[in-house]
Amino acid sequence: MNTEQLHTNFTVVSISYEKANADIRGKFSFFSNQVFPLCKNVQEKKLGKFFVISTCNRTEIYCYSDDYTKIIHEYCNVIQVNYSEFITYCDVYKSGEAVKHLFRVSGGLESQILGDFEIISQVRTWYKRFQKLGSTNFYLERVVNTAIQISKKIKTHTSLSSGITSVSYATVHYLLNEVQNLQDKKILIIGIGKIGRNTSENLIKHISENQVTLMNRTNEKAIAIAEKLGIQTRKYEELQKQVNQSDVIIVATSAPNPIV
Repeated sequence: MNTEQLHTNFTVVSISYEKANADIRGKFSFFSNQVFPLCKNVQEKKLGKFFVISTCNRTEIYCYSDDYTKIIHEYCNVIQVNYSEFITYCDVYKSGEAVKHLFRVSGGLESQILGDFEIISQVRTWYKRFQKLGSTNFYLERVVNTAIQISKKIKTHTSLSSGITSVSYATVHYLLNEVQNLQDKKILIIGIGKIGRNTSENLIKHISENQVTLMNRTNEKAIAIAEKLGIQTRKYEELQKQVNQSDVIIVATSAPNPIV
């Protein structure tokens, strides 16, 4: 089987900031606790191999299947949305165009912040979740690994890595420009995923560590990160109290419902 034949069964269904606003994207978002039931349904019906990535700016289903629409139907069933409504906001890429799209997404070329270097780690993390459950195959592994290598080359050999190339850096840059006397403000960061950690690291380069408080649903993890960065932390049970005492609040979680 040649490369073109391998590409034939590869399809990407993408809903992103380009066609859907934040409210719509939130409605169709996918969360880590939904990985298992979706994999189970697709595997039991032998619909093909696939994985999903879901970030604040995009949710995409990467399918290797004779009929990708069946996998999309199962996806909609799990997140409890109407298929026809979901597909209205989607772009569909097939074969070689699907491969090209994955490479562009992984390289940060499709991000709101051009060259966003956080997206590739999100692609890797989401892929591994599905790989562990046996929902991927050699083809998907091959294109993902190639996407990772391309992302590294872009960062090494182009100027995209200079300037604002991540959501976390852009957040801090925005605060520095828009909030007067930021160094005197009490800042609360909720969530210690990669974006939360990176935001904390970028922030303390510009203001006093004593002005930054880190919180996470798992207190022990928050303590470990806070000690490493030299900032303070508070128990998650004190969330409302800390919100009331803070001037700036940054929420960097993947929770399905609003935190604040």
